[in-house]
Amino acid sequence: MDFASLLSTYDGAAAPAPAPARIPKKSKESRLSRDERRLRDALEQGAQQALSDARRAVADRPPKQRIAVCFTIVDGLPHERCWRRWAAELEKRDVDVRFYAHAH
Repeated sequence: MDFASLLSTYDGAAAPAPAPARIPKKSKESRLSRDERRLRDALEQGAQQALSDARRAVADRPPKQRIAVCFTIVDGLPHERCWRRWAAELEKRDVDVRFYAHAH
């Protein structure tokens, strides 16, 4: 008996059984209930609408003017009340005024 015929009679030499077919896992989407999908869709739509509204509001608003004033002071800011009044008047005209102080 030759080796090929011996090998063909051996049980271990049989072709391996085919692997069982893989059952695909359900996608996350298909695991959601109908109500969960509706809720998710409503939230996404609401978020998109809010983002759209915010972009439109920013685009429609004219840019605010800003003024920054930097003071170098030693003991105090001379005429501080005048500077504050000046800033308050500009704020009424929608101008953002910021004071910065560098003290020695």
